[in-house]
Amino acid sequence: MTLTPDAITILNVGLSLIISLISLLVYYENRNRLTLFLGIGFFLFAVSFFLTGYFGLLAGSTADIIIRMLAFVTIMVALFFYLGEIRSQITILSEKNRQLESEITDRNRAEEAMRLSEHRLSDIINFLPDATFAIDLDGQVIAWNRAIEEMTGIPADQMVGKGGYEYAMPFYGTRRPVLIDFVSKDESGAEKQYPGMIKKGGKLISETHVPLLYGGKGAYLWFIASPLLDTGGMLIGAVESVRDITDRKMAEDKVRHTLEEKDVLLQEIHHRVKNNLQVVSALIELQIQYMKDKNSINTLRDSQNRIRTMALIHETLYRSHDLSNVEFHIYIKKLVDALFDTYSVDERAIRTVFDVEPVLLDVDTAIHCGLIVNELVSNTFKHAFPDGRKGTITIGFHRSGPDFTLTYADNGVGIPGGIDFNNTESLGLKLVSLLSTEQLDGTIQLFREQGVKYRIVFPEKST
Repeated sequence: MTLTPDAITILNVGLSLIISLISLLVYYENRNRLTLFLGIGFFLFAVSFFLTGYFGLLAGSTADIIIRMLAFVTIMVALFFYLGEIRSQITILSEKNRQLESEITDRNRAEEAMRLSEHRLSDIINFLPDATFAIDLDGQVIAWNRAIEEMTGIPADQMVGKGGYEYAMPFYGTRRPVLIDFVSKDESGAEKQYPGMIKKGGKLISETHVPLLYGGKGAYLWFIASPLLDTGGMLIGAVESVRDITDRKMAEDKVRHTLEEKDVLLQEIHHRVKNNLQVVSALIELQIQYMKDKNSINTLRDSQNRIRTMALIHETLYRSHDLSNVEFHIYIKKLVDALFDTYSVDERAIRTVFDVEPVLLDVDTAIHCGLIVNELVSNTFKHAFPDGRKGTITIGFHRSGPDFTLTYADNGVGIPGGIDFNNTESLGLKLVSLLSTEQLDGTIQLFREQGVKYRIVFPEKST
């Protein structure tokens, strides 16, 4: 089909106007100079086509040529702007491409550095004597050393890269969080699975029995889990070391069992010593029954009291959990009560006041102090309160720095001024002096005001 000149003119004018209108609308929306000049140029072409083609005006004239030249120049300007924008976009795309390449390069370097770091970490961990493994922040295994291969029987190539608590399977037979998983999380759940867990800084330490290890033989294991940091100090995972302490546990159990046997043996020794001393005391009592001389009987009674004093120490130790030390504040009260019974003294007539600090004394020191108190109380009962006089006995025992102070006082008739307790015929007072100075390495003082008072100071026995 052949188009008529008028149809061609209408087509040219219509297309030019449509392109011009679209270009101007686009310019109105985004103020792009390209669309402005493109719209003007096609509008001029539309005017030229309309005047020359439809009305026959200006055809071939200078005005028509000028209009078409203006339209052409306007469109060329639009194309210039278009090329400029293309160059600008190319520049922007090139810059973004360079940035992207730089980011890719940096990422590749970081990944390579990470791979090298993990490789170095794996090499270091491999030479550790303890079974050790490491995980990243996603819980995937990044290192599994030779020692843990031997412990679990699982080679590194079957464990590295795996997550989902796969590393718990060789130990517990199930996928579950282990100590390493609580390093960067709330460790409250760890205390349920690992009773007695210790937190030291960022490290978690625990030990437990693992029954499934070594093909079901089981083992006692010690664990320590720590944060894994990169060179910048950023947390990138965690590392855990596992040590088989079965031999140590067995040795501890053996030592504990030996100590228990030793305690039983010591208890039996104290029990037998106490019984033997009681037998000696009973033999003395039988001997007294056949004696007539009052002085000899009193001498044997004094010896019997001394034996009972030592027997009471062994009875106290036999009934105590501590077989090497005596709770002196308890022992001294029992001793004085026994002396009241021995001498048949009415506790309402002679009152006893104790000011004794709770301290533990070794067996030897307790025996020496007990014998001193035995002699002084016995002396009080015999001489301090004649003719049924009433009075008070005061016994004190205190620690002062490295020294102990034992005080004894009564408000009886006292000791005559002419008697020197360091040089006397009384065996009891001689024992008090010898025990204080030679056995306890202490000093003794005597005060005669308002009765009698002894003050004995001696150092704590060195172990």
